[in-house]
Amino acid sequence: MRKTLFLTVLCISGLVFAGLVDQDVPDNLTPAGSAVENPAGTWTVQGAGVDIWGASDEFHFLYEENIVSGDFAIECHVVSFGGTPSPWGKAGVMARVPSSDTAPRFSGPEMYAFCAASTASGCVHQYRDGAGNAQDTQNAGEGSRWMVDPAGKWLKLVRNGDDFSGYAGPVKGLWIPLGTHSFTNLAGADMHVGLAVTSHQSGTLATAVFDNIDFNATGVSDAGPTDLICSVDGGNVDLEWTNNSAYDEIKIFRQDVINGGFTQVTPGPNPADASFTDSPGEGLWTYWVGAVDGGLETTAVSCTVSVASPGTAFLDENGFFRSWLILGPIAQEGGSAPAVEDIKEDYLADGDTISEENVLPEDGDTVSPDFGTSAPLATGVQGP
Repeated sequence: MRKTLFLTVLCISGLVFAGLVDQDVPDNLTPAGSAVENPAGTWTVQGAGVDIWGASDEFHFLYEENIVSGDFAIECHVVSFGGTPSPWGKAGVMARVPSSDTAPRFSGPEMYAFCAASTASGCVHQYRDGAGNAQDTQNAGEGSRWMVDPAGKWLKLVRNGDDFSGYAGPVKGLWIPLGTHSFTNLAGADMHVGLAVTSHQSGTLATAVFDNIDFNATGVSDAGPTDLICSVDGGNVDLEWTNNSAYDEIKIFRQDVINGGFTQVTPGPNPADASFTDSPGEGLWTYWVGAVDGGLETTAVSCTVSVASPGTAFLDENGFFRSWLILGPIAQEGGSAPAVEDIKEDYLADGDTISEENVLPEDGDTVSPDFGTSAPLATGVQGP
């Protein structure tokens, strides 16, 4: 099914946009997907389908009707994404070569590049370079997957010649590279750009809400700050990093890991600075450092620290729980797991005088089963 959603002619920076249209790929996919704008600038896109992968695709595509020639950058903000039981439902920005000049323009398996947030498998950059199998860049060894929840994430896809780069970020202007692929079969072909959604579950519709959709975005400078080190000095957090260009601006964001939310630290450092001290108060904090380089937002780097009064917090200065027993006791060598009474004893952090019963997991708490590292000899306890 193909629908014309609006036909207002826009002309921005030399690119002419005629309007957005949407279709299921293939056109007879069931249940049928949809795309609705409400309020203005916010799109709810529903898509079914087995996947966008391999030698065929099943998804819903909301795309710019006019084909785009040459280099471009497209980005969006994923407000929310869900509705499918699959961890590999995907929603994001796509550039795709049409198989027809008339509707329906897409039937699969066309060449494409796709920067997506998945329901439970992180943010990825994948592509199909000619007929055949699609490849996620992490699996191809050309990038990395960012393991985060999809809600609230920013996505960007950048074309430079036949090179495509995917980026994701927690806020606008902080970009984590997801990999670059140099197409060997694209040969400069024109492409349609838009938003793609697949549920990765046959017969099921996934629902993604997008806003801040920009099909004429700027690119990303890969010369962002690197080598970020965070250290705690009393109630202060000292940040040090390496500058890789003469920046227009350096931006620092502080993320409250426990309570949620991002705050840009202002006033921030000067453009030439490579260090900064912040006083965030007690809590678990992730610091993000990015920059503006020649008018382009850059890649960003992050680190996490815990700021707390000695003896009162259950997190150490690196953000780790001091007593992993409260998350998952394991059998110690030569013996069984500790008893509940022993778990409640704070003998790993503060001695025998302070109970950690108040921080034991309760109904509804998330408990991770991933205890992958070796147990310290003194405790027999594992933790990530």
